[in-house]
Amino acid sequence: MFPFYKKIARIAIGITLLLLATGISQAADQDIFLIYALEVEGDIFGYVTGDVDGDRLTDVVIVYSPSDDRLTRYAGLFVQNVTSGFNLRPDYLIRLSQTTVQIDAGDINDDGKAEILLVDADGVSVMRYNPGVGPSQPVRLIRRKTIYGLPFFHGILDEPLLFQVNSSPGPEIIIPTPKGYAVFEKGDEGDYEILNQLEAPIYCRNSGKGLKDFMGRTSPTFSVSLAKIHARDC
Repeated sequence: MFPFYKKIARIAIGITLLLLATGISQAADQDIFLIYALEVEGDIFGYVTGDVDGDRLTDVVIVYSPSDDRLTRYAGLFVQNVTSGFNLRPDYLIRLSQTTVQIDAGDINDDGKAEILLVDADGVSVMRYNPGVGPSQPVRLIRRKTIYGLPFFHGILDEPLLFQVNSSPGPEIIIPTPKGYAVFEKGDEGDYEILNQLEAPIYCRNSGKGLKDFMGRTSPTFSVSLAKIHARDC
């Protein structure tokens, strides 16, 4: 279950994401669900959700590669409309750099709008949504060496990196570094500063050569496994 009033499930190989959107509740124990099919032209790797335009409706970002170009990745942004719901195809397309490894979305400046966060070898960048224009170009938010020294040419990590760790405004950002997990909190000037360094197992690497798929493609494989992070008030 997701901590949103939207429920999402992947239902097909590659091109379609099924969205079950909670509608108006008719009774205390009964909801109406609207079903949306969100389509992209390629292989889906993951998705994140957030309210990018501040209208209190959850929007969706799907990361995928075109079927004929597995080395190129796009983030398709679907912006939900209060009257018509979602369009079948993305409202905006963002071409991700080949160094982008991890993606998340959340409100980091307490303006009621979710930003899209991208992690690469050198830290965290942020994209902000502009009505009628779409997401901005990535702007560096945190400069810190991560474990992602090698670029990822295929796939994406959609593990969360935003957590509410303390009572300070805005979520904290936790990223994997060669020394362990680094925790950043927002300072008085709005910039993110290092709060703590956690010593914890981070990842394992497995490399190898993949078998040919049904389209005759062969590519090397490289996998990273992150520890699950949970923030709880104990």
